[in-house]
Amino acid sequence: MTGSFTVRNHGIVKMTNATFSAVASFSVKDSARLEIHSGTIITPTALAVDIDEDARLYLNEGRTMQVADFHYGTTRAKGGAYYQGPDGTNEGAIVIDQIEGPGCIYVPAREVETTFATWDGGGADTDIRTKENWEEDALPDLDEGGLVATFGSAGSLATVGADATFKGIVFNATDKPDGRTNDFAIVGAKTMNILSEGLVALAPSADEYYHYTLGAPLNLQAEQVWTLPSSGKTVLDVTAPISADSSKFGISLGGAATVNLRASNTMAGGWTISNTTVYASADDAFGVTDVSDPHGVSVSKAGQVRLLGSHTYDKSFSLTSSAPNAGPYPTMLATQDGTTNYITRAVSTSSGQYLQCGKNALLVLEGGLSCGGYFNLNGGAGSRVVVTNKSFNG
Repeated sequence: MTGSFTVRNHGIVKMTNATFSAVASFSVKDSARLEIHSGTIITPTALAVDIDEDARLYLNEGRTMQVADFHYGTTRAKGGAYYQGPDGTNEGAIVIDQIEGPGCIYVPAREVETTFATWDGGGADTDIRTKENWEEDALPDLDEGGLVATFGSAGSLATVGADATFKGIVFNATDKPDGRTNDFAIVGAKTMNILSEGLVALAPSADEYYHYTLGAPLNLQAEQVWTLPSSGKTVLDVTAPISADSSKFGISLGGAATVNLRASNTMAGGWTISNTTVYASADDAFGVTDVSDPHGVSVSKAGQVRLLGSHTYDKSFSLTSSAPNAGPYPTMLATQDGTTNYITRAVSTSSGQYLQCGKNALLVLEGGLSCGGYFNLNGGAGSRVVVTNKSFNG
């Protein structure tokens, strides 16, 4: 965002991870409010801030600027900066957590205390904002972003009826005394914002099958690590779309579980798949590519990507570092019989990896194919792999 920025009347504008490039001035008029929760403000020489008496400008929530005019030019400070208010006192002062270099104000993300809560499904409905659905009938804070919530030890369903923000999600389907299955699903039309703790799926018994479902839209507000069990008997179904606040926010999957991606996703971050088997069954199931900040899908060790149905994928794929003794197909990209799939970005493999094309299937690699040695191409009867627009290297 460049130039001058003005909020008027009773408007409320909230921004997270925003970058204001070459901004000359902020004006917050009337009784409007502008909140910049995290991000960077880059000014060419000086930043003029004009705040009306009843208006508010927040740099990091809770820090209020109420001065008539503030110029920031070549001043440099670390660890916090303080400016007096218009009457020479602390009243209405500007407080900025950190200033980085001439002409650049950095607004750090606000730290929120981590809290923990466990779902017990004791309410009359399945809504996550029904307090009786949580242990001790205490409704946790679902808005601030400090909550690590555990689901699965009781009940089988939670519904997201209003947007909610979690620091992390834990699935832990401990043995249920009433004989119910080990399945648990979070569903709903509203968005679950996920922060830095990502997701953990537990398999309390290595001999049991566990089926967890993420069926509410997900929005990534930080880089993700999703930790899965190593038993191979756990399935994570992601049936709703995944978006992200930044193209840098991707997902790392670790563990010998199965992940189903059943929706088209708009996230532009990368995927790191290690040992996990991922089934994709929608266009852009791995998200899209931001050409200015491209991130692809990296498959390693005994990881596998299996494309179900006929779809188009706007991601690059890289197959590397097979694990020893991992079976006949240690690291692979595979398609289903009778399907047509397009991969619009580059596919690359290190030596010894596997591409598998099903019977009477077509796999079109529009971004080319490169190999750091030999690779294994397994094709069923009538299968075709076509490399278009780019030459084959290997």
